[in-house]
Amino acid sequence: MFWSFVISLLLIIETSSLVDNNGENKPIVEAQNVHVTVTSGQKAILTCIFSGVNHELSLSSSHQLIWIRQSYEAQNADSILAHNQDLLISDPRLTIQRTDFDYSLTITNVNIDDEGIYACEVNTQPPQKALVHLYATTEQAAPKSYLRSIPILNRLRVRPSDHTTAASSSSCTSSSQSDLIASTSKNKQIARLKKRVHSSKNK
Repeated sequence: MFWSFVISLLLIIETSSLVDNNGENKPIVEAQNVHVTVTSGQKAILTCIFSGVNHELSLSSSHQLIWIRQSYEAQNADSILAHNQDLLISDPRLTIQRTDFDYSLTITNVNIDDEGIYACEVNTQPPQKALVHLYATTEQAAPKSYLRSIPILNRLRVRPSDHTTAASSSSCTSSSQSDLIASTSKNKQIARLKKRVHSSKNK
């Protein structure tokens, strides 16, 4: 609560108006990557870059920067994670870095609970912010027994062409056997006829 009060006070006191020639606010901060997706257990780097001229957000400027995690299912209110180069929560997975050109929040060992919307905010008047959506994915490795069985399945797998060849070979074999049986039967009939003719002549 104390830090939230201090930061809110700084955001009120140390504000400035940055407008262009048309009287509109100039965007001086934007997300380097609006959507960041990492595998659970890996590292995520959320970065906002300074697009303003003359280094309005350089380390020597009076502007204040904060990283906020916007409200999510387990937390009904926004959580302020960092102010300038100071972390405001005790999570050893988080590190903060501010340079003359960008402001980044690094989360190591990301898990599903880290998913959500993170905002990098600067105390311009009105305040400007850049949003980063963090997504965590999971990858399940295939069981070793399944991996070992794949080469065996590949060896046992019969290709469609093999079925065609086998069917064609079987068909040819059946056809040859039928022709052989028919030829043998015909030869037997001719032999019987010759025997009858020969028998008739002898009589």
